[in-house]
Amino acid sequence: MFMRDDSGPGGVIEKWYRAVDNTLAGLLDKLGPNDQLLVVSDHGFASFDRAVHLNAWLRDHGFLSLQPGAVIDHGLAAIDWARTRAYAVGFNSLYLNLKDREGAGIVQPGEVDDLLDELSAGLADFVDPASGQPVVSRVVRGIDAFGSDHPDAPDLVVGYYPGFRASWNTALGQVPGPLIEDNTKAWSGDHLIDPEFVPGVLFCNSDIPATVSEPHLVDLAPTILAMLGLDPADIEQLTLDGTVLLDVNRGRY
Repeated sequence: MFMRDDSGPGGVIEKWYRAVDNTLAGLLDKLGPNDQLLVVSDHGFASFDRAVHLNAWLRDHGFLSLQPGAVIDHGLAAIDWARTRAYAVGFNSLYLNLKDREGAGIVQPGEVDDLLDELSAGLADFVDPASGQPVVSRVVRGIDAFGSDHPDAPDLVVGYYPGFRASWNTALGQVPGPLIEDNTKAWSGDHLIDPEFVPGVLFCNSDIPATVSEPHLVDLAPTILAMLGLDPADIEQLTLDGTVLLDVNRGRY
């Protein structure tokens, strides 16, 4: 969690960065010539100033309807499923109310592609009513993000611009009145946005080949197995998604 430091007396975040740097420097000094070190984060952070109620956007654009007299706290139970084509639950996930998949699904399989295109185009035009700033940076189809072997994956994955994030209400499937509200919580930074804006970091004391321009999190498992001495042919048989980042012919490899 990234806490607000509005008082500004101590520079807490900078102090922690310096402390971690000093620890890393001390560790590097103790490594031998064949010792390998990886320091990895799976994501970065960005500001979280505005909370986006994605179900409210779906409601206002005719994709979601509520039961008469619905109460926000009732979450998904407040939705009129007979008149709802799409809904959001979780932080970045949007689902279609698909027939034969959802309990009261109404979207026919033949309507899926057109509906996903319509939702994606609409979200691309989503702007903050208060500032006019664009809200959604990118929308990705779930099958493109997770592949076809994950049937429970969302139908769309919504990536937000820095400063915006799905509201806590959205995570619970709730449908508040406004589209967007100020985030007034101390939880003022987050990574649940478009991953392009919150990349992780990778420090390594070995050279990564110049052919590897963008290491990914999925590369770490095969890389660590190679560092532990597993033969590249054996790693390949594991059918991992990533590739070995380091030169396996260097040093003890």
